[in-house]
Amino acid sequence: MIALINHTGIEADYLSNNWNYKQKIPRVILSKTINFFKEFKYALRLFKESLRLMKMARKTKSRFDRNLLMRSSEDCFSNKSMVNFRIAHQISELVSKYKP
Repeated sequence: MIALINHTGIEADYLSNNWNYKQKIPRVILSKTINFFKEFKYALRLFKESLRLMKMARKTKSRFDRNLLMRSSEDCFSNKSMVNFRIAHQISELVSKYKP
């Protein structure tokens, strides 16, 4: 099985249905969204992590460490962070379902 990240504007189910019949190896196209409550849970988790990193940045004396922690805190709010959580969640579900 191959898991693919959907970088198109086309719905994952549509792509899977039109692509899998031609292939010998099954492919799963990961969705761009997950359950609303999981999305909310991950957003809250990122917010808490951002706050934790900000507190650490304020306490550190090293300028380099402070800048690194502040940048990491800002990155918690990036779209990439949520996309990575979605991908990790979907891969985790696939692994628990198929137990490779």
